[in-house]
Amino acid sequence: MNAYGMSEDSRVVVIPHGSYIHSYENVISREQARKQLQLHIEDVVFLCFGLIRSYRGVSELVEAFKKLDAPRAKLLIAGKPYNAEIATDILERCHKNETIKTVFKFIPYDKVQIYVNVADVVVYTCNPSFFSPSQMPGGVILAMSFGKPVIAPALGCIPDVLDSEGSFLYDPSEKDGLLKAMQQALDTNTGDLVKMGKHNFELAKKLDWDWIANKIYNVYQECLKRKR
Repeated sequence: MNAYGMSEDSRVVVIPHGSYIHSYENVISREQARKQLQLHIEDVVFLCFGLIRSYRGVSELVEAFKKLDAPRAKLLIAGKPYNAEIATDILERCHKNETIKTVFKFIPYDKVQIYVNVADVVVYTCNPSFFSPSQMPGGVILAMSFGKPVIAPALGCIPDVLDSEGSFLYDPSEKDGLLKAMQQALDTNTGDLVKMGKHNFELAKKLDWDWIANKIYNVYQECLKRKR
């Protein structure tokens, strides 16, 4: 509320972003997904997924990833660039780097499970200057709904939804904050990453749309009572 200059006694209701559980097919295994996308089973795959706009900070992600210097780490960037300029910039940064794979196209509904299930960790990055205090990225909820650990900046509502048991949150104002978060994920064994993903899935299950709809209904009912 302080971010919007509102007093503590302001009548504000916070309703969370609902999960994507059951919104997408989720039957393909990690092994099957990797076979389809030609990624080795032993790779540690970081996934950046969704529409690629300038505010997403994908170019900064590429530069941070290249500093990892870890041959078994792979970065998969999957999604449609907003324009040719963004696509060109990212491709130039990835040039001749065999640890980065780009799939620059719209990912259809029935293929989402392939790209998310191929990942060990889903990375959400953004430019803080474009981030609203009340913003909750759908990409973070999507990763949680597929039971994946998440790397994300500690901005807006993200820390209210993610915790240290299922995510690697970083301070975007800290130099190499994103790099450190990726290194921490890389140093975490596969079994523990799986446990983190399961924890996030349990958190996502609480973001039930029926529950959310009921909360919204109650807010409107309360508003109508006050108006009368």
